[in-house]
Amino acid sequence: MKNDFLFECDKRGAVSSIKLFGKELLDTANPSPGEFLVNGAPLKLRAYPSDRHPNENPSNIRMKGESFVDHFSGWGLVVHRAMGLRTYMKHQCLGIHYHIRREQADQTDLPCPGPGGPVVEAPLYVDKFTLPSWNWKFWGDDTRMIFPSSHSSGPADEFGHIGYEHDTPEKCKNFMQNVWRRIYPGVMVIHGGVFYNAKTGHWLAITCRRPQVGYILNIADAGKGIAYDYTLHSQFGLGESLTMPEIKIYFGLTSEEMWSFMSDYVKFYFREAPEWVYKTLWTTGLGWDNKPTWTEQADYWEKMIDKGECNGISYSLVTNRPIMSGTTPLGYEPDPNHGTIDEFKSMCRRLTDKGVPMLIWLSHSGLMHRGGPDICDDWFITGIDGRTCASWGTEDTPHLCHINPGHPGYIEYTKKWIRFYIKECGVKGFFIDCLGWAFPPDFTKRDFMRYPGDTNRMAIKFIEEIGSYIKELDPEAIFFGEGTTFDAPNDLVSINHNPVRAIDGMGPRDYLLKLNKYPGKRIVLDQGPNFSAASGFMTALRIPGSAAKNKYMVKLLREKGGRDTFIPFPGDIAIMESEKLLVVPFLKETATYPVLKLPAPWDKATELVEETDGSILRAGKNGSFRNVPPGIYKMKIKKK
Repeated sequence: MKNDFLFECDKRGAVSSIKLFGKELLDTANPSPGEFLVNGAPLKLRAYPSDRHPNENPSNIRMKGESFVDHFSGWGLVVHRAMGLRTYMKHQCLGIHYHIRREQADQTDLPCPGPGGPVVEAPLYVDKFTLPSWNWKFWGDDTRMIFPSSHSSGPADEFGHIGYEHDTPEKCKNFMQNVWRRIYPGVMVIHGGVFYNAKTGHWLAITCRRPQVGYILNIADAGKGIAYDYTLHSQFGLGESLTMPEIKIYFGLTSEEMWSFMSDYVKFYFREAPEWVYKTLWTTGLGWDNKPTWTEQADYWEKMIDKGECNGISYSLVTNRPIMSGTTPLGYEPDPNHGTIDEFKSMCRRLTDKGVPMLIWLSHSGLMHRGGPDICDDWFITGIDGRTCASWGTEDTPHLCHINPGHPGYIEYTKKWIRFYIKECGVKGFFIDCLGWAFPPDFTKRDFMRYPGDTNRMAIKFIEEIGSYIKELDPEAIFFGEGTTFDAPNDLVSINHNPVRAIDGMGPRDYLLKLNKYPGKRIVLDQGPNFSAASGFMTALRIPGSAAKNKYMVKLLREKGGRDTFIPFPGDIAIMESEKLLVVPFLKETATYPVLKLPAPWDKATELVEETDGSILRAGKNGSFRNVPPGIYKMKIKKK
C-alpha cells in the first residue's frame, strides 16, 4: 500500500507529481499555475521552512506567498500542507490537510524591489480559498468520471440540477454547470468526484465531507479533476488562521472495489427505514386536492383503507398556506380553512389509531417572511442591506423566503410542530420539501456560524437535530425529503426523475438502487414510478382498473414485505425471487414498459402471467417483452 500512491513536491513545496500504481496522474508537462487560489487567482507560493518545519519531507510542507495590491502594499499567507496515507481503513485512503494563516507580508517577491519597507499591510477580503488546484490528467482518454446527484425533479439539461453523470470528465462537467449540483451539502451524493481507468479499472475518489467551512465544487481549475472553493465571504485579518477541511482521496485497483467504496460512502450516515415501511402500500397524500373539511377527508380516506386498496397515507400538504402560493407555509400549523385544529387531530386519529401510517409534508428552504405571528424576522437570510431573498417566487411574491436552516429559533419552532403532529395526531413521519436546497450566504452576524458562507452547512445541523428529535418522540417514525444530502441521517430519499444519459445506461434512481446490491444498509427511494417495489417505498396505482392489483399488493406486502423481499433492477422493475414474481411499475411517460429485457437468470422467462387478471405476455425471439402494463406477473421459466 505504501508504494501504491506516491507524490513528490517541487523546490517551492508545491505538489508536482502524483502516481497511482506507478502511473503519473498529474499533467507534469503543464503544471498548475498555483496549488492555492485566493478569490480565483493563484497565489505564488515559495518554500518557507522553519526549525519546526524544515520541509525535508513532502508529507509536511510549509509555504508562503504574498499578493501586492499597490506600491509596497499587500498581504501574506502561510500555507501548511500535511499529506499521508490513512492506515487501517477498509478502502485505501490518502488524507490532505491544509492550514492557512495570515502573516505580515515579506518583500521577498515584491514585483519592483528597491529601497523602502516594510510592506504596508492591506485588507484581505476572502470570498473563496481554492484547494488543491492540481492539473489532473488521470489516465488521459481512458479516464471516466462518476458524479451522481440526489435532487428529486427539475431541469436535467446542461444547466439543470438533477442527473447521474458517468462519462468522460469533460462530458460529465458539461452537466455540472449549475452551482446547485456542486454546493455543499446540497444534493451531492459523492462530495467530489470518482474517476477511473476504463481499461484497467484503477480508480480514485476525491472527497470532502462534513467540512467546517462551506464550499462549492470547482470544476474549472483542476484539469480533468475537481478542487474545492471554500467560501468565506469575510475579512481575513492579520494573525487570523483557518484549519481547512481534510480532503480524502480513496483509491483502488478494480471496478468492484470502486462500487463497494461508493456503497459504503453513500450509506455511511443513511438510516435504514423501519420494517413497517416495506409492508405499506401508500396512497397519494394531499397536495392542493383535499376535501372541503378535515372530517370529509377522514371519511374519504377511511373508505379507501376499508376497500383494501392501500394501507398507508403518504405525505400530505396540510399546513396553513396563502392563496396561489404553491407549497409555501404561512406556518407549520394545520390549515384553518378546512376546520379547527381539533377537527384536524380527529381526522388523523381516525386513521392512525387503527395502525394506518400517515405522513406530513413540511417545508425547509423557507417560510413566508412575516407570514405568521410566531415567525421571527431573525430566522431569515439577509444581505448587508438587510433585504431577504425569495427562494421561490419573486421579491413581490416571495412565496418561499430563504431561511437560515441552522437558526436555533427556527429549529425549535420546527420541533414544536413535529411534536404536535407525532404526539397529538399520531403521524408516523415527515417529508421535508426542498430539503436538498442551495442557500445564499447569510450576512447577518450569527453566533452559530463562523462565516457567511457557512449557511449551507447549517442544513446538516437542521437535519441532525430534527431527525434525532423525531426518533426521540417515536423511534419508528421516518424523516426524509425532496432531494437531500447523504452527509446527514435520512430514512428515505425522494428522487422522482431518472434521466438516463450515462454510459452504463442508468439514471440517478438506478444508481442508488444498484448500491443496494452491496452489503450494508438498504437505500429506500420515494417518488418515481407508482407501483415500484424496487424502491422500497411503494405507492398504489392510480390508473383505472387498478383496484385488484392494489388489493393484491396490500396483501402481499402485509404477509411477505421486508427490506430484502424484492431485488431491484434499473428502470424500477423488481423481482420477488421466492415467488418468481415480477413487479412492473407505471411509467409516467409511456404508461407501459416499451421493451422489458429481464436480467439473468430470469432472462429465460418465456411468459409473464398477470396475477390479478390472468393476462399473458409472451417473450419475443430475442427474449424481451414489449409494451408491458404495470402489474404483478408470475414468470414462467423455460426448462432445460
